[in-house]
Amino acid sequence: MSVERMRVCVLALITFVCASTVLSQSRAGYKQGEVIVLMKQGETADSMVSRARSVASSSSHRLRRLPLSSFSHSLSRMTRVMDQLDAFELVPLDQPSVGALARKKDKSFMPLLQPTELTELENDLLSRLFLLRYHSTEVDAAEAADMLLATGEVERAEPNLLVRIAATDSITQVTADRFDEQWWMHKIRLPELWQQPIIKDLRVKIAIIDTGVDTHHPDLEGNVSDDGYDFPRDTTDIVDFHGHGTHCAGIAAANGHGQLAGACPEALILPITVMDKQGMGSMFDVLLGVVYALRHGSHFISMSLGSYGESALYRSIMETATSHSIVFAAAGNEGFCFKPEHRDLHGVAAPHQQCIPGAFPGVIAVMCTNEGGQLCSYSNFDCDGPLRADSTSGPNYELRAPGDKILSTLPDGKYGYMSGTSMSCPLAAGAVASLCLRGRWPGGVPQLLRTLIMTQSAQLDMMAALMATTEQLEVATFEYQTDSVTYFFQRLDSATVRLGDGINTAFTIHRPSLTTLTIPDEVRGLAVTSLAPHAFDGCSQIQTVHLGRNIAYIGGEAFTGCTSLADVYVVTDIPPICIPNGFSTEQLRTVRLNMVHGFTAPYASASVWGSFQHRRELDLVTGNRFQGVVTLRDMSSVLHPTERQIPAAYIIYNKESRIGQVGAGELAIDNRSSGVLVIPDEVTIPSSPNTPALRIMVIDDEAFTGCEELTEVRFPSLLQLIESSAFNGCKALRNVELPEYVSYIGSRAFAGCESLRTLTLSPNLSTIGGFAFVGCTHLQQIVAPMMEPPSLPENAFITHFPTATNPFNLETMGDIYEHARLIVPYGCRDLYASTSGWELFKHIEEMSSVGTQSPLITHHSPSIYSLTGQRFFLPSLSSRNTQQPSLNGLPPGIYVVDGRKVVVK
Repeated sequence: MSVERMRVCVLALITFVCASTVLSQSRAGYKQGEVIVLMKQGETADSMVSRARSVASSSSHRLRRLPLSSFSHSLSRMTRVMDQLDAFELVPLDQPSVGALARKKDKSFMPLLQPTELTELENDLLSRLFLLRYHSTEVDAAEAADMLLATGEVERAEPNLLVRIAATDSITQVTADRFDEQWWMHKIRLPELWQQPIIKDLRVKIAIIDTGVDTHHPDLEGNVSDDGYDFPRDTTDIVDFHGHGTHCAGIAAANGHGQLAGACPEALILPITVMDKQGMGSMFDVLLGVVYALRHGSHFISMSLGSYGESALYRSIMETATSHSIVFAAAGNEGFCFKPEHRDLHGVAAPHQQCIPGAFPGVIAVMCTNEGGQLCSYSNFDCDGPLRADSTSGPNYELRAPGDKILSTLPDGKYGYMSGTSMSCPLAAGAVASLCLRGRWPGGVPQLLRTLIMTQSAQLDMMAALMATTEQLEVATFEYQTDSVTYFFQRLDSATVRLGDGINTAFTIHRPSLTTLTIPDEVRGLAVTSLAPHAFDGCSQIQTVHLGRNIAYIGGEAFTGCTSLADVYVVTDIPPICIPNGFSTEQLRTVRLNMVHGFTAPYASASVWGSFQHRRELDLVTGNRFQGVVTLRDMSSVLHPTERQIPAAYIIYNKESRIGQVGAGELAIDNRSSGVLVIPDEVTIPSSPNTPALRIMVIDDEAFTGCEELTEVRFPSLLQLIESSAFNGCKALRNVELPEYVSYIGSRAFAGCESLRTLTLSPNLSTIGGFAFVGCTHLQQIVAPMMEPPSLPENAFITHFPTATNPFNLETMGDIYEHARLIVPYGCRDLYASTSGWELFKHIEEMSSVGTQSPLITHHSPSIYSLTGQRFFLPSLSSRNTQQPSLNGLPPGIYVVDGRKVVVK
């Protein structure tokens, strides 16, 4: 898979509306120049490990990096590949000087929470895993992994996946008068659980593998271990530059002595830092954290992070972890379905990907609910239920817990709200820890997990789990209540149930005005696979029925009592078996059968279903994608410019926050389109014309790749993210001016834009990906109004991509750095000239101050820049208005307006 097709999982950087990051919507991302290697058993691996141990024992500092020269004698069969990669460093996964503490046994611990030593096979696996770092920029990490595997010297090699936090929106700080708003504790009945007798002399340890923890926060005081470790910074000095980790720690185990109580106030937090201030990290650092948690006797591990991709090595380490600790992970925040074959309740294909490590067997993945108990629209979900395969050990998302607008601790003794499966994860971990302190589970983790699943309805119910008996869990019949309906279910086997008992109506309706019924996909972890005979007897008010995804059988006269029935929606490509009199003859003549696009043939030929006289295919919609428009302007005639609207692909990025993106991992428009592209600020969803429009804040991967005839792009004013290869190959693009809030430019975003002359970046830009502007050979001017220069890869502005015959060399590829003018805020020249990446520009100029001449800066939008880089919007400013715009209300300063310096006194 090419680098363009591998997304840097964009959890991040929606600065104003979604400041915390969200996981990628399509493809995995990985770190270039890094490969995780599992050495083969035998002499080579043994000598490497032996040397690593000797280096560690003779070193006065903690073992983090091992120069490759230390192992040169044991890499004889890999020397050629190492030379090609310009490899320089190995990092062992199992670092004895870091994980020096022994796992201690305590007889007071119940068997479920008894720390156990790693087995000989597990220790061997850990000892053979290394991270290889290399300098070569011409070899992609996936290609490097293949090269290493081909040597026959390694058992497995994989790129180092990127991981990100799983929170969805910005941190909202609050003051003390809001601290009574811990509604989620009551929703899962934690206060009642806390009143139950507790096992004395037992302190559970919860590892928070995250961005760090504010160890001095008053609400965490006494509940944070001194044994924490920061792997990216290689230190025991634990800080949290982001806030996400501190927030998760407070949710799990705030001490209850100050303003907040965590789910398990008695627990001890082990802080393990694996992600940076952007909420971003790598799989290898996560694995380092997991091994560290195991070596330090963590009973529970909470991982509010994730990635999308495949990794056998990741899976293997997590299998080891789940054998010794109870591991929780976030399910992810993209609204993705667990399996590709599932459809939503209107018959449309659900976007699907599995978030790891949450999807791994044995890892307890936690989905996110809101205050009303509903699954949040952004939460990933498991359609067929956590026990569909009759196993708690298979790949699944298992639990649901509150995670929307959760109040918790923040660094520097502060407090605030965050949302996402990131918040649900530590809440579930802390709640289960609290449960374990008040109950005994002789069946171990499988029985505990099954009890949690079977007793949760909309979300976790900790008292129901505590009080549940075997008889209650294996009950033959039970009721399941929603706001408007009480359903009656009968167990068929250990994994499935049917709606109704075959004699009586299967539900009670509590709202007379209710006319639509939706059959659940699963209840209490059991798949709803059939409708009993007479299930809908007497439901004369029901007009519409949505059959669940798992319905495979419909009993006799199931719908004959629905005298007002007008529509039935089916969402599976295999028609359920239906007894001939399941529908009445009248219903077969009058009821409309609504099917997914393309399902007509199987239903038309199926028994009973083929007898419906009114069948309708639903509009073809793939997941949350829909068709909108963009505007193309033909500016070839100055006197008579024309414009037309053309179809464009959009996707709902965050339904609750009304955020959308143009493109969905594919071309958004016909790549033959030409002229000036105008992307609207908002787009209305055709299927929901009466709902508020989506604000377009994201341009997705490859949305306009290869649109060679676009000459200009007018961006949405609230745009936040420009993803990888978004405008790759737009050869005619001449000028690019980014709106105020753009904070992220992905790798190769504007690669190959060879006609690009001027580039105006955003004042809020914080991340620029590798090769972002490679091939922009005619670039003459770059306006960088950021007061603090973001990280800039040195390959961002090179003239062409490195190849095997022409490897990366700034002397031959750095023409853009040689001739392009970089214009920075007044007073910031020295800062840019000394910042990595930016110092490569040979011509760095400052925006003007009083008495100096302003550089020419052209703007097309109704806005102005101050010399510090802040942009002010002036709605009255028109491109046709040659008069000086009104600057009333602006603070005193020096501004650049359409290339002219203006002084406001």
